[in-house]
Amino acid sequence: MLVAFDPNIRMKRWESEAACRNIVTPFLSETDILKISQDELLFLMNSADLTESLEKLRAYHIPYVWVTQGENGAAAVTANQTLHVSANEVQVIDTTGAGEAFMAGILWCVHEKGLPESEESQKQYTMFANAFGGAVSARYGGTISLKAKDVSSIKAGS
Repeated sequence: MLVAFDPNIRMKRWESEAACRNIVTPFLSETDILKISQDELLFLMNSADLTESLEKLRAYHIPYVWVTQGENGAAAVTANQTLHVSANEVQVIDTTGAGEAFMAGILWCVHEKGLPESEESQKQYTMFANAFGGAVSARYGGTISLKAKDVSSIKAGS
């Protein structure tokens, strides 16, 4: 069984930052596929530096990690490397659901093609997830605003 995790941290829902870190971080060592935003990663690793945060995250031995970076794209992270993939240019209207769409894109790729076994497959999965997240950001209403034809065109481009 694979465990996929997107912490989707919203601090207003926690009594304190420490409580949030104490609850969320133990799940990391049980995770196989992690999607985390750069801000969430910096917060959980208690660091202002991305490189330092990635090094701290590697201690959890998560096989497949994607760090979303909004308009700057996303990074696919393994034990040995960090592969950056630029975001698609889109006219951003509403980012509600973009992270969830990104994770859905990764999970679709894993379901359809298996776990990424090479740098090229990680890049392809990340490009697809970026496209899916971007498509959601270009509309109001998150993923519900996507129509089947929109999803089909994204899949065709992967």
